[in-house]
Amino acid sequence: MNIQTVSTSTKNSKSRFFTASGSASADVNSVAFSSSNTKMLSSDSIESVFESLKNSWVRSTRFKNSLSEINDDKSLLSIIDLGPIVVPMILKDLRDSPKHWFYALRVLTGSNPIKKNEAGNLVKMQTAWLSWAAKKGIDF
Repeated sequence: MNIQTVSTSTKNSKSRFFTASGSASADVNSVAFSSSNTKMLSSDSIESVFESLKNSWVRSTRFKNSLSEINDDKSLLSIIDLGPIVVPMILKDLRDSPKHWFYALRVLTGSNPIKKNEAGNLVKMQTAWLSWAAKKGIDF
């Protein structure tokens, strides 16, 4: 999977776009990308949608103990449906305030850098994903 930021400018404005291409493992709830299926969205638009869905997800799951309930929440599934372009946003949020982003990251990237002995330890799981992102050169 390839995640890039593309900047464009015109006489009156400057815009940033995220592009995602390549392939990502997907399950039934996510969008699968191939090299012929590239999405381009304004970074302001995607960041706004992401923030709104993230806030909704946090509000609706803050008192839930079940990971399946947290992972099956419609707001999280909508974030996953946005595709791999949100991976840097998820990683930034994970870095700034750890949340259970691990299912979404696994679906969107096809990776799982968490070792069996780290499962269940939020700090170690967070560290594993942030190290994975650094190795992949993903800026967030």
